[in-house]
Amino acid sequence: MTLVHGDLSTKERIDGLRKMRTIEHNTMNRLGWVVFVPGMFHLKMACTDAFWRIHILPKTGRDDPTGFMEYIRHLQPKETGKFTSTPGFHHMHDAIHHMMWADILHLLALGIKRSWIYLT
Repeated sequence: MTLVHGDLSTKERIDGLRKMRTIEHNTMNRLGWVVFVPGMFHLKMACTDAFWRIHILPKTGRDDPTGFMEYIRHLQPKETGKFTSTPGFHHMHDAIHHMMWADILHLLALGIKRSWIYLT
């Protein structure tokens, strides 16, 4: 088995090669040993798009007091209109990244506070 990493064009080329070799009797000759793995950038784009479709696109997701839009209202108050339309990959990716770090730092502060109470 050989993992081939690339973009969608690479996948189309591998699929084309496999299609040309469908009459072969041996899996080795049909390129059955080639496994395509999408690039990390494409995976990030798909995850960001899915996040937007689940948490922002439905109107119910925008009204949740603990949801993503509440973070946007605090982190980027002038940018809420962009997020409800089509924010684009980089804008959305940066907002998810900032939200994640805000949560991590908040949980770290809570953990330090609790451990400090137990130590004293």
